[in-house]
Amino acid sequence: MGELLEQAGITPDLDHPGRMQEAIESALKQLHTDGVIGPFASLVENSSQGRGTQERILQRAYHWWDDYQQQLWHFEAPEYLRAVYQQTSRKTGVPD
Repeated sequence: MGELLEQAGITPDLDHPGRMQEAIESALKQLHTDGVIGPFASLVENSSQGRGTQERILQRAYHWWDDYQQQLWHFEAPEYLRAVYQQTSRKTGVPD
């Protein structure tokens, strides 16, 4: 998440990290609704440490923003783009 914000030129509002998180996730949902991005989700490590990190973020516990910025996310292409790619790969003989 930190890399995404940095590359987008967004400076986090550390005085209001909760609002910042809500704004980020609301923007991602809107991008998905608008078809700019496909399905997306944060990646949570299947371990006690990973679950603990996720719990700190959900509860906005002490230093949760540091955990949030380090969190990895998975983004898929929107459906229309996947369809175009599949058509193109069939025409050129490139495997999916």
